[in-house]
Amino acid sequence: MDTEMMQVAFTNEDRTTPLHIQDTTVNLDMDVDVILAGSVSYKAKNTSYGDVSGYIRDSAKTALTVALCSLKPEEIDPRNLAALQPGLEDAALQRMQSEWKPRGIEILGVELSKIATTEESAAFINRLYEMSELRDPVKLAKKLEEATAAAKEALVEDIQKVEALGEARWRCPQCRTINEGKFCVECGTRREWKCSCGAVNLGRFCTECGKMRIALNSNMIKNPQC
Repeated sequence: MDTEMMQVAFTNEDRTTPLHIQDTTVNLDMDVDVILAGSVSYKAKNTSYGDVSGYIRDSAKTALTVALCSLKPEEIDPRNLAALQPGLEDAALQRMQSEWKPRGIEILGVELSKIATTEESAAFINRLYEMSELRDPVKLAKKLEEATAAAKEALVEDIQKVEALGEARWRCPQCRTINEGKFCVECGTRREWKCSCGAVNLGRFCTECGKMRIALNSNMIKNPQC
């Protein structure tokens, strides 16, 4: 009679796995703490042992720790430990199968749901890589380019927000009433503005020189004008 498949979850958050990593490009050579979590599925053909879930849990943590620590430092990207997941699962599965098969326990699979450095280790590593990029002229130039592009994008968004607010409110030059439409609600005066070139306009841009109204009226929100 076939036995029912069982599953047990595991995590080593209470006792993380130390892992030595190296990256000569950023002068990285240190031990980091790695968190592992997941589950093991198995069938207990030999039931004389009783409940073995606790032993299976400990065995999985040990197998994964051995598999992780057997990796060469240059094979590990500390910023992308998830890439190691398939290899670690296979290595842990083979080790557990050879350990438990003689005892009548069939290990069906080992699945990792989490593999990551602790927040402290991750923060330190990220800072190290960021500092390294600032020392590289090419990477630094790219960073500055990205920052400039982001600043320009933020400026455009700010202008659009101010423009939207400016479009919504304006003060009538005749009766000084603040309005939100194209015509004054009190005297009916149509909204218009005078460009620095002298042209009188109704839209957002000057019909003569093309200047934007919002650029010419930066105080529109504090003191709305036509």
